[in-house]
Amino acid sequence: MTGTSLDGIDLAIVDFNYDGSTFTFREKYFNTYEYPPDLKKEVLDLIAAPANIYKVSQLNFAIAMVYSECVDKALFESGIFKADITGLSVHGQTVWHQPYKKTIGTRKITSTFQLCDLSVLNQLSGIPVYGNFRTADMALGGQGAPLVPIFDYYFLSEKDLDVVALNIGGISNMTYLPSSGLKERVIGFDTGPGNVLIDIAMRKYFNKEFDNFGNTARKGKLISKILDELMQFDYISKPYPKSTGREIFNVMFFNKYFSDEFEPEDVLCTLSHFTAKSIAHNIIQNKLSVNKIVVTGGGAHNIFLLELLSHYMKNVDIIQGNALGIGIDSKEAVCFAFLGLLNKLGLSGNIPSVTGASRECILGVRAGN
Repeated sequence: MTGTSLDGIDLAIVDFNYDGSTFTFREKYFNTYEYPPDLKKEVLDLIAAPANIYKVSQLNFAIAMVYSECVDKALFESGIFKADITGLSVHGQTVWHQPYKKTIGTRKITSTFQLCDLSVLNQLSGIPVYGNFRTADMALGGQGAPLVPIFDYYFLSEKDLDVVALNIGGISNMTYLPSSGLKERVIGFDTGPGNVLIDIAMRKYFNKEFDNFGNTARKGKLISKILDELMQFDYISKPYPKSTGREIFNVMFFNKYFSDEFEPEDVLCTLSHFTAKSIAHNIIQNKLSVNKIVVTGGGAHNIFLLELLSHYMKNVDIIQGNALGIGIDSKEAVCFAFLGLLNKLGLSGNIPSVTGASRECILGVRAGN
């Protein structure tokens, strides 16, 4: 799994069991590998500005090669034999996600694109590869995102509690799991920014990739006027289903609101408030009864951010996923392994009440035998 933050390549080796109705899993190995700096720069440049098709084609192959190298490293480090791996499931690197129709030629369409050629990865790894998970849902009118809710439904639902499974990566996404246990009542969507704007500020002001534990933001003061303006941005209050990415929340977005007149720590503090408040706003706006919020993703390490979330979501238990056996950093990699398994079993992987698709469908395609 490589997310919008481009802060590493997450690889999990997972042992799943399925008895025909219930899934269980055991995480056997997890590691985050460095995103090669040269490719990271190329991907960020590709996201930030129009690029020629040559760069898209080259990166599509290059990222598959890097993933294959990570697979070899993981197998060596874990001591697990390649022959014991039945499938390799990959999200790919999102460089474009357009869930709302725009005109091309005479047609109005949605589209999404994740870099990583599946056939290249299959040939290099020698393992059947499952990927391209978002497009089937989008072909049926869905947003193609978020896809994590199917994992949350099977592994985080509780009979007596209304639970929100919250992942704070580059973008924040949530799954609402009602205590009724009814799949058709599950909803999920991207709430807005997670770490993406915070990371942009850290690189700009401090030449660091992220705000460790939120310590920098904690030193700053909230710029209330800017927070109010940020909260007025139309995506924040847009009704679900909805999904977003770096196409919206990027350097240009950052520069629209923040000039050099502000103190760097104050900018970090304000952006942290924005992430926390936008999450809370989406829960409150949709009148969701919530007893517990289970947080995963890089943002779960940001203690200041979790404190702010608790401030905006009073009387709600906020816990890190590892307290429930769900890895803070590994969850999305495990989730996409699960989506590959669902494809292998011929089971649907989307939830129409989440994505807005017209029906359930099998997600992804397979490369190799």
